[in-house]
Amino acid sequence: MNTKAPISRRELVAKTLRSARRGKIVVGGNTVKTTGGWVDGVTLTHPDLGGDSGLRRLRELRSQGMKIEKRYNAETGVFQYRLGK
Repeated sequence: MNTKAPISRRELVAKTLRSARRGKIVVGGNTVKTTGGWVDGVTLTHPDLGGDSGLRRLRELRSQGMKIEKRYNAETGVFQYRLGK
């Protein structure tokens, strides 16, 4: 019997950002390559990750002391996020 508590969406977002450092993340059962640890903001709002409030969860993680960088990707037209160094 598995007695592990379910992981929160906030922790799923943090886990995704940590996984992105290794060059790939899993979203909705699909493996997605990441470059330089950057994850598209729209990816963080996927129902299997942060949901509709995925970006709010980023702000919550920042308020808890996690360093998260943000940039605009002109090629894709979306903001991207990664763990700070």
